[in-house]
Amino acid sequence: MSKELTNLFEKYLHSALSEQETMRLKHLAGDMDDNTIEDNLFLLWEKYEIPDSRNKKAFLTVSRNLRRLLHPNKLIINYHFILRAAVILLLPLIVSSLVYYFTKQQSYRSFSAFNYSIVTEKGERASVVLPDGTKVYINSGTTLSYPATFGKTDRRVQLSGEAYFEVITDNTLSFIVETSKINIKVLGTIFNVYAYPESEWFETSLIKGSVELNANNGTQIIKLQPNQKARYLYYTGRFEINKTDLRLETAWKRGDLMFRSESVQNVIRQIDMFYGSTTEIEGVFPEKLFTGTFHEDDINQVLKNLQIHYNFKYQKIGNRINIEFNDKQSNEMIKENKE
Repeated sequence: MSKELTNLFEKYLHSALSEQETMRLKHLAGDMDDNTIEDNLFLLWEKYEIPDSRNKKAFLTVSRNLRRLLHPNKLIINYHFILRAAVILLLPLIVSSLVYYFTKQQSYRSFSAFNYSIVTEKGERASVVLPDGTKVYINSGTTLSYPATFGKTDRRVQLSGEAYFEVITDNTLSFIVETSKINIKVLGTIFNVYAYPESEWFETSLIKGSVELNANNGTQIIKLQPNQKARYLYYTGRFEINKTDLRLETAWKRGDLMFRSESVQNVIRQIDMFYGSTTEIEGVFPEKLFTGTFHEDDINQVLKNLQIHYNFKYQKIGNRINIEFNDKQSNEMIKENKE
């Protein structure tokens, strides 16, 4: 399109044509077919168009009037332009749909990346019902996490600490418990998991159903039967499977502290975890093992009962406890134990 014709088209778009310029436009564009007129007009229109419905309608009106001006006696049915106009009008809808789709996809990806976490501090216990109906009882000092998409494509949770699971059966989606070293796979079952990061071992005690334990990236896979306990020693990298006293393994869930031939170090560590205390020890640990059960709300009662077995002095200020073992008494206990 010549520069002169371009200028005339621009003036027409701005309604600035004089009578002589109108005659000149008719002369220059008289031999153009409708497609050529519309194509050239559209190119100019794009420079000034504001993308909203008012301007698109205005363009249709301007284009129709221009064609009538240049071809006053011609019935204009231009399917090429109708198609172009349809594209122009539908473009915002198409773009909006694409934006909505990709926004939803992005939102879903962000949603998928989101994790829910239940965290219990020392001395706290909690319970939660997962989206699939599975009940989880969470011991103190534990973190249980699961994705926002839990139950849609898989049923996978992450555990650091101790928890008791009552898993709802779903034959299409296995339930997976991930810990730092071991993964547990079930379909529907009841079991307890002990997986504190500071511990030297991992344990799973099976109450009902069956579980599959996967260690060392799948190089060790074992299955448990009810009333069995699997202990995985981190320093050996091997499982030990034994019969178990389920009342002992799940005592914490009932609010009990049960000990069977436990060292005093382990007893105190579990007391701290259960009651949220921090204990410092002075003197030599006695080697005498402890067996007993506590169901006390007051930690002082527990310490007094334990004091009978080990004859120590203790002082409690807030949540901090100081225990002082008598070295002479401890040595006598060690000798007695060896004899």
